[in-house]
Amino acid sequence: HVQVEQGIKAHWLPVVHPQDGRRGSIRFKLLELSGDARDVAICHSQVYPTAAFGYPRGMEDRLAQAVGPYAAGSSAQLRPSDPFWSTAVEEAAYEADWLVGAAEYLATAMDWRLFTTVYRPADAANHGCLAFMDPDLPFYGGADTEGATEILASAYGCVDRAIGRLMAMADGRTVIALASDHGAVVNHVTCDIYNLLVEQGLLALERDERGGYAVDWSRTKAYIRPTRSGSEVFVNLAGREPKGIVAPSEHEEVQRRIVEILLDWKEAQAGRRAVALALAKRDSALLGYWGEDAGDVQFIYNEGFVWGEVPPRQTIARTTIPSVNHGPQIPTAEKGLATNMGMLALWGPGIRPGYRREHELVGRLDLEVAHPH
Repeated sequence: HVQVEQGIKAHWLPVVHPQDGRRGSIRFKLLELSGDARDVAICHSQVYPTAAFGYPRGMEDRLAQAVGPYAAGSSAQLRPSDPFWSTAVEEAAYEADWLVGAAEYLATAMDWRLFTTVYRPADAANHGCLAFMDPDLPFYGGADTEGATEILASAYGCVDRAIGRLMAMADGRTVIALASDHGAVVNHVTCDIYNLLVEQGLLALERDERGGYAVDWSRTKAYIRPTRSGSEVFVNLAGREPKGIVAPSEHEEVQRRIVEILLDWKEAQAGRRAVALALAKRDSALLGYWGEDAGDVQFIYNEGFVWGEVPPRQTIARTTIPSVNHGPQIPTAEKGLATNMGMLALWGPGIRPGYRREHELVGRLDLEVAHPH
């Protein structure tokens, strides 16, 4: 339901929103066509605006003329199970090239002094590929592992080429900073916190009218809020919660019990604790969790453990679906190819050459810097 205009960059179709007149662009790629032309697979980019997204106004047209329309993401996925993953790599390469081209144009034609951006395909490749590259998991070996290795190398190759181009265009006053917000670690064990709370008599469920389950608040002392993360537990406190049953005098005792249950939670096969750290709300303030919205108990899973669903009458089980996470697990989790820790690399004038932070001595922060010469 868009009007298609003629013009702009080759291979891109300009489009106009029929209601508010916003301008954007889209492109299509033929992925597959049968011999009789009856079966066809087509991929299209997301529609991104070509006007009124930048400041100062008018720079958008100049950017489009210099480097083409912006596009990010892909209908294909950076994972070996997607038969069209090479298209996702092409889209990742286009985005990286566009960002570098935009940096060059803004720094030269418009004399900008600061350029910052975010590039996410490497994160998508981690999620889609790392589980097939862990020799300790049943997903390792065969075509999926070969495909995952190629996809991951291709995604990171896009980053490498972009950094190389930025370094080549830098002058003697330019500093380049490469930072990640996190890494990723493969999931080995799935933990069902809901089943655990039910098993321990803290959460009660009842059948609803549609045949599913609903919380029986009259018998529930602790629960997980669907709108919050799965790593904090709330006490059904009387006077605070709409249907609270835990008296304020019992509040701390319920918190202590939840902490003990979480720290005693183990996987039978290896005997490892599922939870690395569990703290009552008062103690969680030391880690930055406080205020009315914070859970009564904060916890974080151990390396290789992740939130999810397991079969009925179980609380913990070996992961059966290849997956990778960085949110549920302790940030220092590290195994094989990957770590959850972020990194920072600096390059340019005034940067100490060849320095690498010794995190075992001065605290855990992966930091590497180098001088261009």
